[in-house]
Amino acid sequence: MRISDDELTRVLTKTTSLGLMMNILAPATLFAILVIFRGGGISEGSLLPTDRPELTIIFYTCLAVSAAGVLITYLLRRAMPASIVKGKKPAREFESRVLAFSIITFALNESYAVLGMVLALLGMSREVFLLFIALTMITYQVFRPRRAFLEQLRDKLEGMTAETTP
Repeated sequence: MRISDDELTRVLTKTTSLGLMMNILAPATLFAILVIFRGGGISEGSLLPTDRPELTIIFYTCLAVSAAGVLITYLLRRAMPASIVKGKKPAREFESRVLAFSIITFALNESYAVLGMVLALLGMSREVFLLFIALTMITYQVFRPRRAFLEQLRDKLEGMTAETTP
């Protein structure tokens, strides 16, 4: 079963739209809600509060968790082609497998914004929240599916399908 260019474009459109909603629109909405409820603009003083050292520890912990998340996303992205081409009829399942991996990747990316929101709700500045939102948006740009990547997956699937058919 051949995956056409139109199907590839459809899968790419779905994953891009989903990623934009999860990694751009959702964090921006969370930030807007935070600004509405907390009011004010840019905070004065340092990024980290000096009067509450426990928040500094929590900040660095969240930063380390986010760094680990970026590493996990990278490793998942490298493992993605191998796991998509496994199976008896991979061409039939191409779209669902690519969407599943994209959702996992986008959810990991969005977790950084959620950590930033938690820090902001604990009393840290909005700039800390913006830092984690920026990390979400940067990792979205780095790890989002691209056409060349999907074409490589399609070529691997076609090679595997040709080998399994008698």
